[in-house]
This record gives sequence, C-alpha cells and structure tokens, in this order.
Amino acid sequence: MVIRTDYLFSYWIFVWFILFYATYKEGSLKNPVPSPKLAFIIALFENIIEIISISRVNKNPWQILKYFITIFLFKILPIYLMWNIPIVFSRDVYILIGVFLVYTIYLYFMGTSLFEVYEETEKSLEQNKNQTPFYRFLDWLSSIYNNV
Repeated sequence: MVIRTDYLFSYWIFVWFILFYATYKEGSLKNPVPSPKLAFIIALFENIIEIISISRVNKNPWQILKYFITIFLFKILPIYLMWNIPIVFSRDVYILIGVFLVYTIYLYFMGTSLFEVYEETEKSLEQNKNQTPFYRFLDWLSSIYNNV
C-alpha cells in the first residue's frame, strides 16, 4: 500500500507552515494564520523516538539517512524559520487540537484511521518499502543519480 500524502499528519502541519509563513508579518500581533511551531516541536520529538526505534530494526544506512533528510526538511527547517516566533499556548494548543481533530475525522471519512496509517508507515520504514511520498521522491532522485 502506498501511503498517500494527505494521510500523513506531518504533511498537514507542513502545509499549515507554508500558509503561516506566506502570511506572517514580523512584529504583527495578529497574524491571519496561527503559528504551527508547537506542532512541529511535538512532531520532532515523535520523529526522534521513531528514528531510534527504526534504527534498532532497520540497519540500512540509506533508509536512516532518508529519515534524517525528511526530519530536517519537514521539521527542523520550519522550526528554525519560526525560531523567534513565540508559542502562545493559550491559542496554539487549541488550534493544534482542532487541526488534529479535523485530520482524524478526514481519515475516518476516507475509510482509514490514524492507527492504520501509523502502522503502515512504521512497516514501510522498518522494511525498506519506501511507501511514504517523500521516500519515494528520494528514491526517484537516487535512481536518476545512479543512471547518470
């Protein structure tokens, strides 16, 4: 099973980041899109735990490198770009919960669940199946490089 981009919460918060960053005005107290910084920090911690878990099962250095590249581009870089933007817990927690609820409801209407998606993602990473969108993209780039 290929894991669709819209099934992975990381891509949801990345789209949130793009919307935020495109509308952010430095010094403005009221930005049209609230900061996803809290979501990225929580996701980064989850990814750190995940990479430790995966590296115990999957010793393939290319697979672990791909995970680091993914973490860097989809978590660390956005956090860096939002570094000086404060987290407003009274607002950001509720918005994160709201986005997550919309995400889980979306998965339900698409005929899947958070647990099914997470399980498929975990298996894909542990077994070198490369079923996530960015992993497939990195493999495609690697194949182009290897054919040159």
